[in-house]
Amino acid sequence: MYRHPFRKSFGLIVLYSIIIIGIFVLQFRNESVVSKNIGLLSISFAQSQNEAGEVSLKNSLQVAFKGISFIADEVNPAQLYLSPEEGFQTKKNLTLLSYEQRNPLSYTFNFTEGVSLTFAVTGTDSSAAFSITASLPPESSGLYLNYKPSSGFSVTEKTRTKLILNSKNLTYAFTASSIDEHAIFLSSKNFVANYVAYNPSIEFSFESIDSDMIIAQKSTYDTNIRSLRSNLVTSVSESIKNNQTLSEKSVIAYVAEMASQGRYTEAVENVPDSFKKGNKRTYLSAPYFNTLTSMYPTLEMYTNNMAEMVANAIESSSLSIFSVNELADYINILPDSSNLRSLLALPSRIFEDESTAAQVKLSQATGVLNTYLRLSSLHSSYADILLPSVEKCLKIIESACVLNDSLLTLTAKDVTISNYLAILTGNSLIRWGDFNNASEYSQAGYAIINSILSLNSLDSITMADVYPILVDNPFYPHNKVLSRTPGGVIWAWTCAPSISYSAQANSATISINFPKNEINYIIVNGIISFSEIEIYGLSFHSDPRFESYNSSGFIYDDTKNALFLKSRHKSETEIVRLTYGQ
Repeated sequence: MYRHPFRKSFGLIVLYSIIIIGIFVLQFRNESVVSKNIGLLSISFAQSQNEAGEVSLKNSLQVAFKGISFIADEVNPAQLYLSPEEGFQTKKNLTLLSYEQRNPLSYTFNFTEGVSLTFAVTGTDSSAAFSITASLPPESSGLYLNYKPSSGFSVTEKTRTKLILNSKNLTYAFTASSIDEHAIFLSSKNFVANYVAYNPSIEFSFESIDSDMIIAQKSTYDTNIRSLRSNLVTSVSESIKNNQTLSEKSVIAYVAEMASQGRYTEAVENVPDSFKKGNKRTYLSAPYFNTLTSMYPTLEMYTNNMAEMVANAIESSSLSIFSVNELADYINILPDSSNLRSLLALPSRIFEDESTAAQVKLSQATGVLNTYLRLSSLHSSYADILLPSVEKCLKIIESACVLNDSLLTLTAKDVTISNYLAILTGNSLIRWGDFNNASEYSQAGYAIINSILSLNSLDSITMADVYPILVDNPFYPHNKVLSRTPGGVIWAWTCAPSISYSAQANSATISINFPKNEINYIIVNGIISFSEIEIYGLSFHSDPRFESYNSSGFIYDDTKNALFLKSRHKSETEIVRLTYGQ
């Protein structure tokens, strides 16, 4: 009597179970979980395939590496913070779109809103370090990514920008722009997070670097620089091809690099008219793209701003101005003055007092060292004023270095150091080591830069920023002092690899070296009024339309003592002769 209801109920349960399982099978028959591993880096994400065979990613990404995991999914999405011109910050949840493997040691995941995250390791052995690099849209302030310690690991120390994770005899340090209890923040300025082995008992010194370390070797550095140069050209070329917005520094680095390969005209012609005729240009790109007279006010603005910064630095006894990379070049174009000597004596005065010396930042110490090295080749008497403070600056840099098994990184009072500052610091150490035949400094510089370039995928803007630091390219726009007399300084803003000036009794000669048949544009400052100008032995007259002609030409502004010169090279050396009235 009771058997039949029981059988009926059991049959219904079996039937419903089959239906439910069938629904799940139908729903997920074309979904799969993909796992990728590079040494100890483990990455998993889900993808699905539709009836047409097209594969798309689900919004589910997990990344794990030696004690820490990162998650970006529907429940814990990666979040982009936007800062529009109105000033109101907005938050957008990101969705995973695609992935790619650009090199054997990293994977890049692309999200909505033009965001990508690159997860990379330095190798496949147990000593490898790990990094996350965010590529963010220009209008963003940063990105949040969720994290958690892996099983068996716990956070034993935490600051605003640093975590120490520990498990038995394993200790790791994780640094990012900002870290809270559950998420890291990668800002638009500090968009790299690093995870490395940590040993607080080891105090770093430049002498402690093993010359056999791969990151400390010049050969590794040379390989990374070649890759940087190639990647920059590829990146800017892709931006041009896809009609993307171009920054002025990206274009300048692109043209300079192409010029070094003998492809100057090709590069200039590749740059779209929307940039050449746009409103984002300044004097920086004038040597390639003309419009000298309209760009000249931006050069005046730059020199005026620098003059104001120098005055403020002297008045406030601040070393912040030394963080300006081109300070030495600006100082070099000025006549000798007591103000400049006061500025250059400022670091030594600050280091004399323990309380003010303790406030010197890594960026300022690097700036003083960089300025000294640059002035050593430009104006040695100015460099001598800075020399007493250099040793103190090297100590500050040394104390900021953290050496792990395979990386040399920089930290300063638990503040994450930007790639730009780290590369500038590394470059200054290389130059100091070469200048003094002290290999321990050069090796430290190589290690800092190689730690960044081997681990991180730099975007085109960052590559363009560090290009003039890392690449000695004479085609990159620069100023060149042509003459220094008690009467003043004559200097040129140019992209010519070589330019010289010689004065005679009633004349002066400017010699410009550039590839034959190519065109470049030069602003020569400090030229007093002349009665005649000859180019290739032919007399020329000032003409406002000089840039539109298929020949050399010029215009002169006697109110500025500025000569605007178009140089079309019939030969590699173009001779410009100025004649002054009797």
